[in-house]
Amino acid sequence: MLPLKDVEEREDCRIDGERMYVTGRSECIPLEFINDSIVKGTVIENDTLFMMGENSVARMYNGHVVLSQEIKSDQWAVSLLSLEENKNIKYRAITDRTKIKNVENITSLKNITVEDDKKDRFKIKPNMKQFDELIYD
Repeated sequence: MLPLKDVEEREDCRIDGERMYVTGRSECIPLEFINDSIVKGTVIENDTLFMMGENSVARMYNGHVVLSQEIKSDQWAVSLLSLEENKNIKYRAITDRTKIKNVENITSLKNITVEDDKKDRFKIKPNMKQFDELIYD
């Protein structure tokens, strides 16, 4: 919510009825007038979160989107998208040594890093119970 006065004073905004036009945006923003001096609007920004290709899979699992991308035969990079209470999307992946230790506490892992790899690689094969623990860890 913003004071209507602040919106009207901005050079890059123009209010026309119940819509606000912002310089550089192709769409208008619907406005809700809370009272004579306060307005509320919602702006939705889109971004690329995951590039889907021939060897990529996205599946819903317990309210999350599991993103899998095949790296080599029988080796998949897996990440997770979760909707938070505040409606933000949280991206999660196992990316550092601390998290690797947490994974080791849940399921066995094998270091499959090779000399050309820029980062450590690990292979895990959790059962469904362990997968659920990884999601909610």
